[in-house]
Amino acid sequence: MAKGLTTAKLRAATSEQEVTEAVAEMAATLGDAPIPAASVVAMLTELAEDAAKIRAELKAATRLREVLLASAAHDLRNPLNTFAMSAGLLRDDLGDPEIDRTRALALLSRMDRASHRMQGLIDDLVEASRVEAGAIDLVKKPEQASAVIQAAIAKATPLITEKGATLTEGTIADLTIACDRQRTADAIAKLVAVALKTTGEGASMQLGAELVANVPTITLRACAPRATTSTPLATDASRGGVSFVIGRGLLAAQGATIASEATPEGPRTLIAFGD
Repeated sequence: MAKGLTTAKLRAATSEQEVTEAVAEMAATLGDAPIPAASVVAMLTELAEDAAKIRAELKAATRLREVLLASAAHDLRNPLNTFAMSAGLLRDDLGDPEIDRTRALALLSRMDRASHRMQGLIDDLVEASRVEAGAIDLVKKPEQASAVIQAAIAKATPLITEKGATLTEGTIADLTIACDRQRTADAIAKLVAVALKTTGEGASMQLGAELVANVPTITLRACAPRATTSTPLATDASRGGVSFVIGRGLLAAQGATIASEATPEGPRTLIAFGD
């Protein structure tokens, strides 16, 4: 019996027309011969399992969308409030014939920074959607871990400077990892942004590279100001927001995984690159 073939076509159908065609082909294949009950049950079981998997994936995707929207709304609120407040103050100042030019320019600069921040958040939302849809281009090739870390530090430097934090190189072993250097640097920069949400301004952060269980691994440690141990990185979208979704997605697309490890100095984030 062609149960496997016919069921596979039903499972692969993505429209009503494809379902109709698959059922018609199944009917033609099976003919009028009686079908053992066990075979029918097996086919229905396969289809039910697929349906359950699809429902679970849909539920997870819906939850992720809700988290992303909530995170974006929260992150947009601060720069939007800054822009609105600065615009209001500038409007009041413009009504004064003896306007303070220095103050006006400072308000305009604040509005400019807020608008850039909002544009960055909007760009992140678009990028997160592309990452989740798998619509990203990757060029994987052997790269020195030191080069990847240097690219990540360069990418994260503007945010690090803005937050009054530091990001330095730790111990870096002579390792080669298979990755897209720029995309990996983007991902690590996003994870740095996630860590800064927890540590706050003035954090001390460090990137290193070593073999962990014989797997080339980039490590990230983040210490809050005046803290003696590091702070664990958010490990899901509900805590890490859009930045975490982008970082995790860019790494997962390259076969890399994110985990946390407890050390005597506190937790650190591990980004492991498989074969």
